Amino acid sequence: MGKKARIEEEKMLAATGKADKLVECDGRSVKSTKKGRKGSKSTDQSVDSGTDFISYLPDDIIHRILSLLRSNKDAARTTVLSKRWRHIWASSSILELDERKFVGHQHRKLRGIPAKEANEIRLLENDTKRRMFRDFVDKTLQGRIERKSFVQKFALHLTSYDDLEVAPHVDRWLNCVSDCNIQELDLHIPRKKGQFYILPEAVFHSKTLTALKISGCDLRRCKDMKLPNLRKLCLENLSVDDEKMQNFFLSCPLIEDLRLISCFGPENLLVVSDKLQRVDLHFSCRGLKNIELQAPNLQTFWYCRKKSKACKINLSVCKSLKNLTLGGPGMTNNMFQNHFSNFPLLEQLMLCNCSSLKIGTISSSRLKTLVLRDCGSLVDADIDAPNLQSFEYKGREMPFSSLQPSSLKEAKFYFEPPKKQWGRPMVGFVPNGRNSYWSSKMQRFLGKLDVNKGLKLVVCYQKNVIIHEDLRDMLIPPTYHAKIELVKSSVCSESLLENVLRTCRPKMLSIVSSTDSNFPEKANEKMMNREKKPNCCIYNTVGNKCWRHFLINVNIENAAADVVDSDKWTDWLNSVGPKCTRITTFKLDWS
Repeated sequence: MGKKARIEEEKMLAATGKADKLVECDGRSVKSTKKGRKGSKSTDQSVDSGTDFISYLPDDIIHRILSLLRSNKDAARTTVLSKRWRHIWASSSILELDERKFVGHQHRKLRGIPAKEANEIRLLENDTKRRMFRDFVDKTLQGRIERKSFVQKFALHLTSYDDLEVAPHVDRWLNCVSDCNIQELDLHIPRKKGQFYILPEAVFHSKTLTALKISGCDLRRCKDMKLPNLRKLCLENLSVDDEKMQNFFLSCPLIEDLRLISCFGPENLLVVSDKLQRVDLHFSCRGLKNIELQAPNLQTFWYCRKKSKACKINLSVCKSLKNLTLGGPGMTNNMFQNHFSNFPLLEQLMLCNCSSLKIGTISSSRLKTLVLRDCGSLVDADIDAPNLQSFEYKGREMPFSSLQPSSLKEAKFYFEPPKKQWGRPMVGFVPNGRNSYWSSKMQRFLGKLDVNKGLKLVVCYQKNVIIHEDLRDMLIPPTYHAKIELVKSSVCSESLLENVLRTCRPKMLSIVSSTDSNFPEKANEKMMNREKKPNCCIYNTVGNKCWRHFLINVNIENAAADVVDSDKWTDWLNSVGPKCTRITTFKLDWS
């Protein structure tokens, strides 16, 4: 076949819009199913080797299975299992329709075709897939209209938008679900060169809608709205001024959850409500200067801003606040202390990217969770939280040395190297010097933990991992860039190992345990006795397969010549290993 003919064939295949074949059942399973149906004559539908178990699952379990699938396209494929599944899929009240699942992020390779023509083929394929998606949505909603089905949730995520081609379809879909007494509406429609999708008035006059999430749309028709039962409102990546926000609050008196994400337009946010329980303001709302919440029942306030310009925040009425998150370079010491001191019931505090925050006092007997993340100027924090259960820190120093960790049940630490010392960056594995001083300081801090609580400790440095099943002997490497995680006692050692192998794929894995523990033997058995060709992830893509598909070889030893910084790591491990009750080291080779 010539190159020209091949290119034309590729274009024809793309234009035909043939969908992927439905997943076919295994031949043996189909036979046994048919046999079971044919031989099932008893009134009590007795179970034998040929019974079709799938068809007899309860409706609520089938609905649950369908909701866990990644896309409605996959859910639709389950209709080949039985007529009953086909009926239940058609009557599902939750519709989550994502165009990304149809278009995809990866394009197939077109070998031997010039780049320009290959790009035309891919564009044609994407246009075809988008038309397929719109046809799929039309057919899905048409069935609901004919049966007058109730729609609990309608989520629509588009990858592109065009006023002439796409808008009429979306208008029709939204009018359709509005007539089905919809309760939750989630719309993500991207902007395109100044084109915004204008929401129809039907969306703003729903008596049944309880949750509304809008991303990228135009709200010009929301002046005369009436949403008497709306409780959750999320606006993302759109323009909304002070007047529109006030319309929302006046027309939606029951709002409990308000979230503004990357919006632009409002300068003043004033909310007076006894119902409001949560407010999230993410990634700064451009132009926002004043925030005043008169909400005595507010439980959660989340404010993150990228720019350094501070925004005035008044939460003095919110005495019931339990969860507070503050982020952005505009957060100063005085602002933080004023906010923190107003909330006697606070249980969770998160400070993120507060680069202007230098010294802080955190004193609370109710505080259970504390997060200090990327607060680069924070050099000292006086922390008095006797009931703290969860702690997370990411930064360069240890400003939390005053913290008593005896009550902790879980914690995460990630240390970045100081920018410079003696004119050079502080990187690498250095057994002596400041790195060693840091590790000793961290080890003394962790030494205050209660070893009788059954806690576990995981230390990661590049591709080297140490799992501490016994906290009486802790090995903290003399290096920055170390990740240290304190794992709660409810997580068993086998689950912890599974998570480490899945997320880290270490080249050297060391286990510190007591002499009477069988965890090292179980770990060795788990890794050594894996199948050569595992079928556990047969339906997953390569990127979603578990560690068993990539582990090539396992050896128990104390040296690893091919590991990054292997000589220094091995020397250090051999020098501190004898001090431990028991240490077992595995060398792992991955594909």
